[in-house]
Amino acid sequence: SSPGIPSGKRVRRRVGRDKKVAQLAESAGRLDYERFKAGIYQPMAALDTLMPAVVEDFISAVEEGVFSRRGKPSDKYVDQIRGKLGVAMFDMGMDLLADTQDGDGKLLLFLQRLLAGDVKDREGNWVGGGAGSRSGKTRAPMSASQRDEYGRLLKQFGKWLEDTDRVSRNPFRKFKA
Repeated sequence: SSPGIPSGKRVRRRVGRDKKVAQLAESAGRLDYERFKAGIYQPMAALDTLMPAVVEDFISAVEEGVFSRRGKPSDKYVDQIRGKLGVAMFDMGMDLLADTQDGDGKLLLFLQRLLAGDVKDREGNWVGGGAGSRSGKTRAPMSASQRDEYGRLLKQFGKWLEDTDRVSRNPFRKFKA
């Protein structure tokens, strides 16, 4: 049996004194066991997974409408998310899933560079706010609200990483818009 996977025997572990917490822990264990029986349980996915593959898995979840209250999002919205995540992962140097270990520190520096207009995409074009920066040829600072969009998106991405057992905790959890 794998660590954290029940061996088939019913084992009740009491977590703390609170009955509600114990019940939640037990139900989480049952869910893990059901995933294991179905062959889809991956406790902490391989940290050497390439980040573009992880981002595409997230994009697939977005396309299915997992995060939307209004159904499936438009193709334009999905492309914007793909672009923003691509810029963020490139600028923060996150090539592998393991690179998210110091996500909060990298995120803070990335958001500061966005405000200053010091961020380029993979093609070497400037990422920023003003009308002159639309072509990517000129450097322009980004507004605080645009910067916060990136922060919220990365925090949502981190929560998805945690919810899908790819990381043990959200690497961008400390961001507050």
